[in-house]
Amino acid sequence: MTGTVSFVSGHEVSKKTQLFLKVREIKEIRRILSNVEAMSQLDQDQWVEEYGEMINDAIDSFIDDSQFSLEHAFADDEILALSQELLLTLKETIETVEGIMYAQSQLES
Repeated sequence: MTGTVSFVSGHEVSKKTQLFLKVREIKEIRRILSNVEAMSQLDQDQWVEEYGEMINDAIDSFIDDSQFSLEHAFADDEILALSQELLLTLKETIETVEGIMYAQSQLES
């Protein structure tokens, strides 16, 4: 019997799990934000008033976590792919947040 056996360190498994969970969390926030985008401007303004600070704090936390995640992004192809997905999802989510939270100020200018 020929072949190779690959062992993955506990650190790499943990890193992959952390990245996977972060991507899921950000995607869930993005899903919620998509629902907010579908609201009327008045409802969006009320939503931002109630949840805007919490969303900003969450995004700041995700950015900090993403910077930590990138430290080991090149450990293997799967970690690299998850890191890329995390960054793309975070970028799209930030753009959505900006569109919702700053839409009113753009309309006024």
